Amino acid sequence: PGGGCGGATTFDLGDLFGEFFGGGSRKPRRGRNITVDVEISFKESIFGVEKEVAVNKERLSLKIPPGIESNQGLRVQGKGEDGPGGKGDLIVRVWVKEHEHFRKEGFNLVMELPVKLSMALAGGTVDIDSLDGALELKIPSGTSHGEILRIKGKGVPYESHGIWNGSGKRGDLLVVTSVVMPRKLSKEAQKAVEMLKAEGI
Repeated sequence: PGGGCGGATTFDLGDLFGEFFGGGSRKPRRGRNITVDVEISFKESIFGVEKEVAVNKERLSLKIPPGIESNQGLRVQGKGEDGPGGKGDLIVRVWVKEHEHFRKEGFNLVMELPVKLSMALAGGTVDIDSLDGALELKIPSGTSHGEILRIKGKGVPYESHGIWNGSGKRGDLLVVTSVVMPRKLSKEAQKAVEMLKAEGI
């Protein structure tokens, strides 16, 4: 039995019915998508920003939402190339510049803060430059190296109804202490250290 072809023949039922009932029902293809790259600062990625992009000799205003990650894409429908089935989409790939002092961990911002040994022992206040501007931070007495001090509500917005309006909830700013040990001590400082040693500190 058989014609010796050694294999089965596969039929596309869609094509078969199309021949019987008046052709296929495929929709015309839309135009191609267009991909553009946009680079933004770290601060702009945290709070969101509005950027202009040029596509097909047209300038479009694009709202980049707060908390966007680097290499994340945004899709704008109907702003791609023309096609028989309509226009394709615009894909905007966002690239975020790294920050010298801050990094993003979820909805929190993390920074490292050098702390003098005397400040770590006795405590005090220091001014830090946050993305919101200057902030005063209390250093508790007895602060150890690598301790995390939390400033609530100065992190990444994660529920916002607009850009730059400050509404919605935010994560925290986590300040990681880095106690700086002095390389040289004056005679007076050496005496003070000896007194601390005598007290078992």
